[in-house]
Amino acid sequence: DKDPNKWDNNVASMLLKKSNPEFYQDEVVLHGYCRGVEPYNYVKSVYSHYDHYSNFMDEK
Repeated sequence: DKDPNKWDNNVASMLLKKSNPEFYQDEVVLHGYCRGVEPYNYVKSVYSHYDHYSNFMDEK
């Protein structure tokens, strides 16, 4: 089972699948198609910035 409250290996992997017709056309998939790579890359960038700034704040 995937945890909808965790990004890594959960929401991220499901979001990427939403651009695959075999997945998004399944009747159990809500809201259909999504270009998942764009939000995936955006969140990856946000997490990267967060990690960077967290390291900076830990130094002070």
